[in-house]
Amino acid sequence: MAQTRERAMAMGWRLACTARLWNVDRPEDLSRLDRLSASLGIDFLAPRHQGRRDSRPTL
Repeated sequence: MAQTRERAMAMGWRLACTARLWNVDRPEDLSRLDRLSASLGIDFLAPRHQGRRDSRPTL
């Protein structure tokens, strides 16, 4: 992310970023994400492609 910010600044671009989160790359990170989602009332782990004609997730 730091490199992205530097490159954007070098090109004169303005960059808006959401709040920073930790990496979710270990099994224990999923439980931490689940606790955060419960406290915010957001289900980060819900599939985003339900009801779409194709089965590819939206990125």
